[in-house]
Amino acid sequence: MIIIISIFIDPLKNWFYEKTKISRNNVFIQIWQHILTLFLLAIGKILFMCNDLSSAWQMFIQCFNWTNLSLQNIWNQIGESSFYAAICCFAPIFIVDLIQEIWPKTSFLTKFNHVPIYIRWPIMIALIVVVVWLGWYGKGLPHFDFGYTQF
Repeated sequence: MIIIISIFIDPLKNWFYEKTKISRNNVFIQIWQHILTLFLLAIGKILFMCNDLSSAWQMFIQCFNWTNLSLQNIWNQIGESSFYAAICCFAPIFIVDLIQEIWPKTSFLTKFNHVPIYIRWPIMIALIVVVVWLGWYGKGLPHFDFGYTQF
């Protein structure tokens, strides 16, 4: 879905770059692209979690309703262990993205392919086991289960 949305937005982005004559390598444009990607991922997550479009619309409207925002309530709903699990999942992605932004010629996939096979395979098997484990058992909370357990 995110790919489809980005395909529809791509002509608009090209028109914007042509009219404003802003370089795509501008730091602010790259930050904007990261924020746009995060926004599209959030929309995809909302649509994937909801059972129907009316509940997705209500959830989307509530995202922009700042009158009932309570950080303490969010902390109580998420829980400390789930918060730390989310940070542990987000931190490696952020670190890899940051390193690739600082050193553009760094490719983790190329470096990972040069690692000996007896180190590579246990890492890949461990990742598969973690994904299957979280998909089967989840975090114990219904809104933190992986999306494919709904079907």
